Amino acid sequence: IIREISEGVKKIQNVGLGEHAIRDLNDGINKLMREKWHWNRRIKELGGQDFNKLERKAMILAEKEGGTNTITGTVTTDENTDSMGTGLKGSGGYRYFGAAKDLPGVKELFARHAAKVTKRKRGDVYKYITPDYYGLRDEEDGVLLELEG
Repeated sequence: IIREISEGVKKIQNVGLGEHAIRDLNDGINKLMREKWHWNRRIKELGGQDFNKLERKAMILAEKEGGTNTITGTVTTDENTDSMGTGLKGSGGYRYFGAAKDLPGVKELFARHAAKVTKRKRGDVYKYITPDYYGLRDEEDGVLLELEG
C-alpha cells in the first residue's frame, strides 16, 4: 500500500495531467491512506505496535523540525509538504497532494481556512476582559444581594 501511495504522490506532482486526472489521483491516494490506516488499526487490535500513533507523532515532529519523517522516510520542509499532503480541519482526514492543492475550489478552501486560523494575540484577548469577568460588579445590580439575603 505504501508503495502505491508514494507512486501516486509522485504522479500527482505533474501539473499537466489535467484537472480530472489530478482529482481522481488525489481521491485514489486518500483511499489508499484510509486503507493503510485501517490495516494499522487491525495490527494494533492483534497486539502489534500502534503505527497510526507513531505516524502521527512523526508527522508532527517533521512539521516542527522540517526534517525527515521517520515512518515514511519522506523529507519535509516548509516549502515541500506534498509527501504528507495538506489537510483542512474538519475535512474528515481528506488531504490534498501535489498539484491538487492548486485546483480550482481547493485554493479558495485553503484561503478561507487560513483566514479563520489567524491567531489572536494576548492583547486582543485581554482587551475584552472587563471587571465583570472577575465578578467585581456583581453586587451593583442588586440580584446577588437578594439571592444571598
